Amino acid sequence: MENFEDEERTLSISEAYQSWARFRHSSRELWLLLFVKLIESFAMTSEDLVFMLYLREEMFTQREAGLLYSATALLIFVYGVTLAGFLIDAAGVKASLIVGSLCSLLARAVIGLARDKTEIQVAFLTLVPLGMALCKAYSERDI
Repeated sequence: MENFEDEERTLSISEAYQSWARFRHSSRELWLLLFVKLIESFAMTSEDLVFMLYLREEMFTQREAGLLYSATALLIFVYGVTLAGFLIDAAGVKASLIVGSLCSLLARAVIGLARDKTEIQVAFLTLVPLGMALCKAYSERDI
């Protein structure tokens, strides 16, 4: 086994080009998958920004909105690590995607029709992370 601690490995321009040339000729499905992941990243970032602005404009202080956003992100991770994998294995990919999408749809409806902070908090701490965890666990597993 070689020791790489003392020596940094850098690619020459020709090695980098050869790597790109092999990748460039990848299947159409791989390019489609990468394009969808790129669009998904833009959509998620835009949605996060809009939700933060919505929360601050409606009923939350900036601190409360940040805490709610952070708690939601933490719960997406927790649900993804604990619950989502189990549900996907038990119910199957298609059923899990349907349940995740329905949770996300219901969460958006609750958030849009909410009359007080509690309704928004419940949606952000239950339905949003569960829906996201079910849908993200599937897409990450397939890569």
